[in-house]
Amino acid sequence: MYYSDGAKCDSKLNFEPTELNSMKWTRTTLFETAQECCRERFWWDIKGCLDESPKEIQFTFSVDIGGVSEPTNCQDADRMAHAMQDAANVGWHDVNTHAFVTSIGNVELSSATDGTFECGGSLAGQSYAGDYDPKASYPLDSSNVITMAFEVSAKSSTCSDDACFTTFYDQLVTNFKLFTGYGQFTTQIRVKASEQGVAALFIADADALTLVFGTMKTMEMVAAESSSGMWYPNWMATDESYRQTCANDGNEPSYMKDNAADYLSSSEDACCKNWFSWKDDCVSSAETVSSDLYYYPSWEDDTCFRKQEHEFKYWETDTFTTLEECCSRRFGWNMVACCDTPGMGGCTAAYSSSTVYSPDWMNRSCSPRNKDLLEPWERTFAESTTDQCCTR
Repeated sequence: MYYSDGAKCDSKLNFEPTELNSMKWTRTTLFETAQECCRERFWWDIKGCLDESPKEIQFTFSVDIGGVSEPTNCQDADRMAHAMQDAANVGWHDVNTHAFVTSIGNVELSSATDGTFECGGSLAGQSYAGDYDPKASYPLDSSNVITMAFEVSAKSSTCSDDACFTTFYDQLVTNFKLFTGYGQFTTQIRVKASEQGVAALFIADADALTLVFGTMKTMEMVAAESSSGMWYPNWMATDESYRQTCANDGNEPSYMKDNAADYLSSSEDACCKNWFSWKDDCVSSAETVSSDLYYYPSWEDDTCFRKQEHEFKYWETDTFTTLEECCSRRFGWNMVACCDTPGMGGCTAAYSSSTVYSPDWMNRSCSPRNKDLLEPWERTFAESTTDQCCTR
């Protein structure tokens, strides 16, 4: 878990009770990743915090263990997991590399803030104590094989690029395969299980069989995968050129994540319109903007004009896809002049068979309109010729 030491975010395995996130009403002090810690504790300089914090990679591996039965309660699963983690961590030959058990057969495990495990999978919904009986004994089944999955985190004080991290990962894997191949993993499993002093830890008779390693990921990769991809208002970016813009780097504060409907947007354009509508440079030049043309009414000129979609302000919602529709809907009494507005392309159906004449009550005249664009009540008064309209 990561924590703030006042200057950066660091990590360690064991915390004092007062350091744990044990009280839900207190501010969170421990974090799963450096990114999360830096975002919450050093929000004014996330990049600087990450540069100073230890670099870390994550990878997974699984091992088939023989002679083990699946735990039937969460407390046994917790004890078994701690013994397996302690045994595995001997094999890395690196004090900054730590394995964490994520599943034992069908039992899923996740770390709780008090240092114990929370159980899921086949033990979902069971309390930590469950039906644990310290006097109960488990029958050993030498023919049974279950798969245990681990997640490994490894810190490096020297690596800063993918090539270095890959070499680092390869060395750790080599160390652990040799550790397993020479039977030392099996020995350590039995030693660590015995150290627990619990009869239920029947893994003391286990044998390590097949190892399967997953792909190495840097913390940047992990953060990118966990990012929602949503855009958030970047109030306090360190670089002034990015301040009061929108970002989707996954570094939104927790209060924004917890209130996504209020703060997060699916696009940069939507985010900018919601939070920084007065800033013409909010949307980055890298984002593809729509060049589609839309028509809008100009009430000062009694006609319609057009501009590209991205040029509209967020409050400009009275738009139309064609000049004809705009003129007919907003300036039906001035249809001919509106359609003849220079540079607007004209109305293709202004004088076609779909043209009818409807009364312009204010000017005591009749104007040509597109019948297909009339409101239902307007069609009641529409006529096919000017004379018919005026006579009526």
